[in-house]
Amino acid sequence: MGRRKKQDHWKSGVHRIDQAELNTKRNTKAKNKRRRIVYNESDPGSYTDRNTSLSYKCRVGKSRKLIVVEEEDEAVRLTSVDEDIQRENRKLDQFYFYDEAFKPQSVEMLQVQPLFISGVILPSEETSVKVKETKVRCDSFGPIESWAISGFDEGKPIVWVSTVTADYECLRAATAYKPFFDLFYEKARACTLIYRKLSKTLGGNPDILLNELIAEVSSSMRRSGNYSHGVPIEPLIMSWGEFIYEQLIGLDETYCDGDTVFNDLPVLLSLRDAGKWRVEHISEKLVTSQGVPCNKQYDQPRDPYDENKNDGSLIIARLMGELETWKLFKSNKGQRSVTAYDISFMNSDELQIEKEFLVPTYFNTGLEKTDESTIFGAQSSEDTDELPQRILHDWSLYTSGSRFISLELLPMRNYGERNVKVYGLGIMTDYIEDGLPIEIDFLQKHGTLIRLSEIQEWLIEFELSGVSILIETDNARYKLGKPSIQYASWYEPVLKTAKLAGRIIKLLREQSRVSRLSFQEAAKKISEFGYDDPDHISSYQEVVQNYLIDHGKMILQVFSNFPDEAIRRCSFVRTLYDLVNEKHHTDDIMEREEILNDVVNMKPEVIEEPTLSKWSEISVTTTKLVNSIWSRGVPNFFPTLSKEDYVEEKNINMELTENAGDNFKEIEEKKILCNKSMGPKWVGSVGGLTSAGEALYNQAVVHSYAVVVGSAVIVEKDDAKHETEIYIVEYMFGTSDARKMVHGRLVVRGFETILGSFANKKEVFLTNICKDFELINVVGTVVIEFQKLTCDKQACHSKRGPPCDYFSKGLYCPEKGSIYSLQSDSVGIGNGHCFSCEYRVSLNLKVFKVSTSMRHFTYEGVDYHVYDFLYLKPGQLAEDKGCRKSLRNDRTERFPPYLVCQFLELKLTMPMEEASPEYLLIKVRRYFRPEDISTEKAYISDIREVYYSRQEFMMPITAVRGKCEVRRKKCFEFSDNPYVFEHIFFCEHQYDTENGALKQLPPRVKLSVPKQSSSEKAGRRKTKSNCNNMGKESHNQHSEKLATPQKFLSALDLFAGCGGLSEGLHQSGVSVTKWAIEADEAAGRAFQLNHPEASVIINNCNVILRAVMLAFGKASDCISTSDIIKLEQELDKEVMDRLPQPDQVDFIYGGPPCQGFSKLNRFTDRPWSVSQSVLIFNFLSFVDVYRPKFVLIENVRNFITFNKGEMFSFALASLIEMGYQVKFGVLEAGAFGISQSRKRAFIWAAAPGETLPEWPEPMHVFAGHDLNVTVDNNTKYAAVRSTSSGAPFRAITVKDSIGDLPEVKNGSSEDTMRYKKQPSSWFQKRIRGDQGVLTDHIAKEMSELNLTRCQKVPKHNGSDWRTLPLKKIKLSNGRSVDLVPQGVRNTAHRHNQWKGVFGRLNWDGYFPTTTTDPHPMHKVGRCFHPEQDRILTIREYARSQGFPDRYNFFGTIQDKHRQIGNAVPPPLAFALGRKLKEVVEGKQQNQ
Repeated sequence: MGRRKKQDHWKSGVHRIDQAELNTKRNTKAKNKRRRIVYNESDPGSYTDRNTSLSYKCRVGKSRKLIVVEEEDEAVRLTSVDEDIQRENRKLDQFYFYDEAFKPQSVEMLQVQPLFISGVILPSEETSVKVKETKVRCDSFGPIESWAISGFDEGKPIVWVSTVTADYECLRAATAYKPFFDLFYEKARACTLIYRKLSKTLGGNPDILLNELIAEVSSSMRRSGNYSHGVPIEPLIMSWGEFIYEQLIGLDETYCDGDTVFNDLPVLLSLRDAGKWRVEHISEKLVTSQGVPCNKQYDQPRDPYDENKNDGSLIIARLMGELETWKLFKSNKGQRSVTAYDISFMNSDELQIEKEFLVPTYFNTGLEKTDESTIFGAQSSEDTDELPQRILHDWSLYTSGSRFISLELLPMRNYGERNVKVYGLGIMTDYIEDGLPIEIDFLQKHGTLIRLSEIQEWLIEFELSGVSILIETDNARYKLGKPSIQYASWYEPVLKTAKLAGRIIKLLREQSRVSRLSFQEAAKKISEFGYDDPDHISSYQEVVQNYLIDHGKMILQVFSNFPDEAIRRCSFVRTLYDLVNEKHHTDDIMEREEILNDVVNMKPEVIEEPTLSKWSEISVTTTKLVNSIWSRGVPNFFPTLSKEDYVEEKNINMELTENAGDNFKEIEEKKILCNKSMGPKWVGSVGGLTSAGEALYNQAVVHSYAVVVGSAVIVEKDDAKHETEIYIVEYMFGTSDARKMVHGRLVVRGFETILGSFANKKEVFLTNICKDFELINVVGTVVIEFQKLTCDKQACHSKRGPPCDYFSKGLYCPEKGSIYSLQSDSVGIGNGHCFSCEYRVSLNLKVFKVSTSMRHFTYEGVDYHVYDFLYLKPGQLAEDKGCRKSLRNDRTERFPPYLVCQFLELKLTMPMEEASPEYLLIKVRRYFRPEDISTEKAYISDIREVYYSRQEFMMPITAVRGKCEVRRKKCFEFSDNPYVFEHIFFCEHQYDTENGALKQLPPRVKLSVPKQSSSEKAGRRKTKSNCNNMGKESHNQHSEKLATPQKFLSALDLFAGCGGLSEGLHQSGVSVTKWAIEADEAAGRAFQLNHPEASVIINNCNVILRAVMLAFGKASDCISTSDIIKLEQELDKEVMDRLPQPDQVDFIYGGPPCQGFSKLNRFTDRPWSVSQSVLIFNFLSFVDVYRPKFVLIENVRNFITFNKGEMFSFALASLIEMGYQVKFGVLEAGAFGISQSRKRAFIWAAAPGETLPEWPEPMHVFAGHDLNVTVDNNTKYAAVRSTSSGAPFRAITVKDSIGDLPEVKNGSSEDTMRYKKQPSSWFQKRIRGDQGVLTDHIAKEMSELNLTRCQKVPKHNGSDWRTLPLKKIKLSNGRSVDLVPQGVRNTAHRHNQWKGVFGRLNWDGYFPTTTTDPHPMHKVGRCFHPEQDRILTIREYARSQGFPDRYNFFGTIQDKHRQIGNAVPPPLAFALGRKLKEVVEGKQQNQ
């Protein structure tokens, strides 16, 4: 729906008007064009920084007095001479035009939305002296009705704006508004200059050619000094063509005989068409790259009342493009840095480059080929930033029009933005140093014809053997071998220029001082190169200079990467920069490509548009709620709404935010009273006493307003920055010295929390921070409505309470990384008790007690009795200290687990009444672990086994780390759970410390007794058979419990992959995955193989979401683009029938693709990465539609910090808006029972009435770090403790994981085989289960060179490329190559010595983060087997993730690597599920 009727119509800008006739023109408004504009705020409106403040400082001279008023009518009256004149002209100084969101806007935006004015109003020149000295400041008036330009005859434009009250001549813009007005004024000046050039009455020539007209006008405009020197402004003027045409044809209304008629003037029509083409091109580019809303994406009808078919989004895009272009062209008054040159705007001269090629060729891409994305897929590892490296042979580069294009037209690394899309085709082989194999038979055998995705950048490497050029896509890096015969002529100039740049650097280094070789001297030296010199250009110095300038951008980029600063700053570079800067301009590459397509002899033969692969980006589908929350925090981003969608969304937002446009300062400033003369007074009688005996009061008066218990007050902070805080009054009391005090509980505004700018502007959160302050410090009050969290949409929208300033429904606990449902009945009770105080005391309470019998003590809240078992901090014994410092970081022995000991007696070193933990010693007996005896013993033993010993010692109580149990083996409960969560060990042997022998456990050793309920104790038979069967019976009961279907939560797995998350959660007994959605077919098939009970939908989640919303009658709430709509319409009915109903889903979990967040991906702003990042929109929209009881989101660690935590905060804010409680944290998978370093971020969400699960306890020692999350400037929060300083169990090693698997060769492809030996380690027994056949023990095949390198890497710990001998080897094809990769050796100093590249795993260490494409040349290159000469197999990597051997994968070997690398480790998922199960079962028991 539209806006209110009185605002339905605004006039478009008046195109021109003579100053003398201004009042007459205003009285004849019928001549002005009128448009009905639907105000589209889904732009989010502004094309400047959204934080731009409206406030500015208006300088007022002493000769005039400044009066500040609020109403425009009053300002006009004060600057008027004759009050009888109904409409006068005024002047406007220090003005600022803005929209309803207080964002600065060009006056041309009046065609899209209403604009308002802030500025100083001055009288006109004709007024009296007395009035002339008056200046009236009015900060907000309008709206603007129209704008106008006059001064055409004089050639000096005057800009006018009109309101209902007056017409204003615009003088000077406010400083913050100058970029907008300067641009508009220059466009107006271009109009007046062109008018004078074409007007016959002023001596103009209407028959002038367009090029001549633009040249003359640009020359006149350049004299103003507003434009950068040497940069041609003709393209800028051309882009204003449509604007200029509209202004000049308006002059035909006042046509006089003999004057020029502009309407059909050919030169103006040409200018209009040229400008329109540029505007459309810029608009399209901005729509796709910056998220400007474009209604073309939606098949929505235009507004029937829009007579001129005016598309507001295109106007916004045009103005954005003009402003950005204007910033490039206008003069920069500052000094240029000598050491840094901005060459990103310089586009290589493709017209000149085109001449160097033999024949401009169109490229036929109709050959049979493989899509690059199907080979490499999407990387997800966060611990590496290196792409797979390959070599490309027989290659060609081409544009989207299938036309050959020079590599030089693409920016090199870190320079500029790509403005043309370039693709490639060639034969790919593994990375091989030195001699690049080009034999046809070799390529046919080892190569793959591959079609590259869009090329992102390229770079030049100088090696001893010469120059190498590399290109990078989103998926891989390619070293370029020989190009195809057809493309060779396009590549030769690039290679030649790269070599020439290296030759120039060599010339400079030969000088005694590099500054002595000027640009001209360098050109002269190059011209003296002989014809047989490979770097010969020409014998003429002028030709050489032109060549250097034509290819200047590429040469400058080479110099910018050179390490010697003197070379980078030399005279040659400075001169070349200036010459290139002067020659080249900022015309878009695509415009020139269009010109090239018109050249005669360039007719294409067969043009094939690049086909979209299955990985091509696709627009995201969201609900309006999710989209509105994103727009709240980050405007100008997709997904966007059409006009019709936006109006409806705005109404929803108004209901949700209750006029949230006012920010907190405006709200609170209105509440703070200036009258502070009245001191505080108690009202009413004493209402009780505090625990300290102080009188309690329920009401008081301060500064003329009432403060009551439970109300919210504004208090100034203690610092001197005049900032305020809000407190809820818990109780008020009077002190013995007659001070009137308040005990308040802090309330934080939404933006002050981790939600940041995504928080609702009217939402505040209660905290557990409280303090006492004097009543006199209260400076105001606000009204806060306490609400209950609800996931019911209807309840959210229909709820209407009394007017309030803020609302609150959540308790913010940054120390726990959580936002809980608010218990409002515990706030503001007024009885002298504060729940926040009690909570804070409980956090800091470390109970310490010692019994008088000296047989019991309490430490940190845990009771310990004699003969109890406990943990002690490792490294406390003399034999343990210092013995591990020499171990490598990747060896697990460096991080030992806790000592398991039995408490025997207490000893005090001071009197009982003065006892403290520092002075209390405990006598303990040590129980040895298998790893304390030997590494081999640890390998073959259960990690839960310990050995009794007679070793006793005294330890301080401060070394105690917790309580555990040690049982006899026959009473121990064994299970196949993938994660050990109980602190229970078993013992059946004694360890003789003197001779190192194991003996039978003495019968009278006192061990832990299994705890049983009273009923179990009553019927317990004290027999051996009872104890032997206990574990088995318990396990059977556990299995029966898991088999009960009604105990499971019905779950939907989004972005399911192969099912690692579902596997672990199902094993925990909390949920069963009934539905799963996965876009990749191979991963979806793998999920179906392992979860046959699930309904697996292999399709794009965006398409499925739209289908779900349409099926549920929620089409009006769905935001989808036309491509999604088309795909949804093609869905089979069978798929629709399998979709879950809204009330069927209890639990939604998944890991939205992380390519945009991963540290691996350096191109996080590229389309593919962006399309993957925004799939979090889709996930949250599924939650919005289904509103399940629980939600679990998994992603890489960098998800929390990516783009300053933007996506992370958005996800939390969306869940909060839906009514969920949330908590977040980072977990290290290696601490939960797998042998891999893998940090992952998780977000839990629980519906109101449900309980958020606690984080699982990490049970294995692991070298984890960086688990902290920065919640605000002062708080860092960790979900769990790091286990590098100790944990109940040792780390799982590589040998534990894969030591039992049979030997295979490089490239082994045998899908199934028999195990060759029995499992040895505890992990192997658990992961193998009862599996009789080994599957997927297959390995990627390495090239001959990489296999040779692998064979030469020593088979000992820590070996990698640095242990290879520096020599050459001869391959089977006769080529001689370096054994050590030259590229690795030359760049090692910049990349931490490339540690791990071509590295072997350590039997006693752990796996690095498992990636989706293991390769020895990656930064995570430690992928060789510890003893065998090959890359690790699929099954070995699966075990590194904790997948049981029964788990199957599907597809090619690359598909399987991708499935494993993208998966959540099942043991980690099991640990999370078990904590959720505790919550669910606890609620069931309470019911």
